[in-house]
Amino acid sequence: MLNNRMSGKLHYRCARPGLALVFLLMALMPVCAIAQEGQRIYGKITDGFDPLQGVAVGVKGTSTEVFSDAGGMYEIFASPRDELVFSRAGMDTLHIVVEDVTSRLNIEMRRQVQELDEVVVTESKISMQKQLAMDYFTKPSIINTSFGYLDNEKSAYHFYVIDGEKINLAAPDIVSVIAARIPGARVRSNSTGERVVSFRGGAGSVSLMSQPVYEIDGVLYTDTPTWLPLNNILRIGVIPGLQAVWRYGAIATGGLVIINTRNSVHGLREEGSLERYDQARLRHNLASDNYLTPEDAAKSAPTYLVELANAQSESQAVDVIEGYAGAFSGDPNFWVECYKSLFEKWGPEPADSLLDSHGERFYSNPIYLRTLAFTYEHQRRPEKAHELYKQVLLLRPDYAQSYIDLANSYYGIGDHSKAYALLLRYLNLVDGDLVARDTVDLPVLLDNELVAVASVSGNLRTQSESVEPEGTRLFFTWSDAEAEFELQFVNPGNQYYNWKHSLQNDAARIYREKVHGYTSQEYLMDDSLPGQWQVRCTYYGNKKLSPTYLKMYIYRDFGQPSQTREVRTFRLDLKDVSRQLLTFSIGPKGVKLR
Repeated sequence: MLNNRMSGKLHYRCARPGLALVFLLMALMPVCAIAQEGQRIYGKITDGFDPLQGVAVGVKGTSTEVFSDAGGMYEIFASPRDELVFSRAGMDTLHIVVEDVTSRLNIEMRRQVQELDEVVVTESKISMQKQLAMDYFTKPSIINTSFGYLDNEKSAYHFYVIDGEKINLAAPDIVSVIAARIPGARVRSNSTGERVVSFRGGAGSVSLMSQPVYEIDGVLYTDTPTWLPLNNILRIGVIPGLQAVWRYGAIATGGLVIINTRNSVHGLREEGSLERYDQARLRHNLASDNYLTPEDAAKSAPTYLVELANAQSESQAVDVIEGYAGAFSGDPNFWVECYKSLFEKWGPEPADSLLDSHGERFYSNPIYLRTLAFTYEHQRRPEKAHELYKQVLLLRPDYAQSYIDLANSYYGIGDHSKAYALLLRYLNLVDGDLVARDTVDLPVLLDNELVAVASVSGNLRTQSESVEPEGTRLFFTWSDAEAEFELQFVNPGNQYYNWKHSLQNDAARIYREKVHGYTSQEYLMDDSLPGQWQVRCTYYGNKKLSPTYLKMYIYRDFGQPSQTREVRTFRLDLKDVSRQLLTFSIGPKGVKLR
């Protein structure tokens, strides 16, 4: 079974951020302030074929706006974390968050598609409900209601969802749980002395406090269910008064609290059983044989790499590099690829010498540093990768990925205590509101990172709950936040599950990644489908003419003292082509990679 979530959680103790980290952040503030004056961002806007003229490109929340010319070209100045808005009549509007490395953004806009008749809309709703039911256990933003599944990331109105795994079981009752997690909630006593929760904005007024109604597994209650055991709650949804009235009428003037319990059936189940639906067993999804093997992909390498591979001596290889240096000298990926070729064929000395001569000019570019660090890890040179990850943290102290990368690097050099402490440090920054808080994907990812580190350290193991065997964990991270691609997991029965990372398919996810500064995804696999699996990838580009590098950690016996980890790195450059990254076998003796 393949899943991108884990039910077991690690409970950690968080201390306040150390003074050293606070001083570090303060020292970096003047640097960041200078960068905030703006950076040049340019590119070409097309509809996928032809250039688009007259596209408005603006910085959200400001009066700054430019328009693309007859060739689709535009140029604008913006600061990191600004939001660029690309809009034109008849086209879907695009929102892109600016990063510290953002410069060239080639934009492809899509024409708006209108539903033609009611039948199409109805079928779309049915399909969407089935998809939400399938995603229920992997997306804590989904709640099951008597009128269907709702996802607060895609709903037309705003509401809150509380994951049962995040509930404080030491709280007195559900009233305290809701009041602690929902903005504007207040606890008071009603006329009978019962503790109730109220939400500001009931009855259509922001100045009134009204009591909500409760729906528990489809049954409506007007009294507060203080009798409900907190450990039996799977998920809580809170819908504001005006939206609740639209669904339930005047009885829900004070809002609606939806509670999914563990006693009821939520989410799509396997036919004829109560087993959760396994997305890797999609019934009609048979994987195609139309993909490139690693050997096929190697044949499509750039000309300079082919010539380097065919070089008969070290001096001949150096001549090839010098011959192409004039055209590619400003491209950091060129030097990384030349380094890799020299290392693989002629050893570390000429490869390191090449980077010493040409790589230092890119040391202020975190994408280059991460790409090179990925390469070092793949070559089993963890100490060299470690130094680069420390440099990235200095450049990006407010990016979650900086902490995840450096913690994984500490894991790689065997310093598990520092890996664990660094992850806790980031959680302390979140707790102290020094960095933005994510409530969707990032908390689960960080929990499992803590589990991975604690599992191989006897000293840290005492701080976590017992973790049940989870089989194999696949952890992916990519070098460029603008990268768009599709991962495909093919099971032994040749059925597949796809995860698409693109603006078209999941703009909300990419927006969260930019705001919180992370580029990672994980999948957990048990041994319910033994045999040979494949991981494939289709690359769609990164809005500029450069490759993206994808790193993959494979954890065997994840969460157990016997846990091991292996790293693989892949260059993604061929666009719109399915490519096999690796195959691996799951069986009684664990995982074997190919």
